[in-house]
Amino acid sequence: MRKLCCLSAPLKVLITCAEWSDIPGDWKNGGYKELLTNRWSEMISAHNSIWPQPALTGVLIAEAVNERLRYYSILFGPNGSIEKESEIIFEIKLR
Repeated sequence: MRKLCCLSAPLKVLITCAEWSDIPGDWKNGGYKELLTNRWSEMISAHNSIWPQPALTGVLIAEAVNERLRYYSILFGPNGSIEKESEIIFEIKLR
């Protein structure tokens, strides 16, 4: 995310995989949704305070849990605020 913040573009997209779901029982230690959302928001905000840009940052997160493949999306504004909350955009049963 730090490198992505350094780019100059109206839309920046990070594609990653993570233990995202915060549904109890999906992950042994819980998902990283809240931790990563806060971390990414802070990085975008810190970078914007030094080099303001009118850019949106989208993140696509892939996750395979409980025999399902899920893709989530989340959208951050220029100052790190969440413009669109995390949501499942695609889900398929693996077996």
